[in-house]
Amino acid sequence: MTTPQFFYSINKFCEHASISRGKFYQLCREGLGPKLFKQPEGKRVFIPKEYAQEWFEENHMGLEEYNLQS
Repeated sequence: MTTPQFFYSINKFCEHASISRGKFYQLCREGLGPKLFKQPEGKRVFIPKEYAQEWFEENHMGLEEYNLQS
């Protein structure tokens, strides 16, 4: 199954943000990750591109603070 073009997969979001999946899940646990969309049956999780854009706009100045470059 492919990800619709108006969503990022977690892997693609992590690639764009230059973070690992582990860092992504850590940020989400801390309430610092992007808003997520879960399929009704809960098997797949996506990040809508508009939510990803909001996250990047809100966090681009704080990337070093959250050690997002590693």
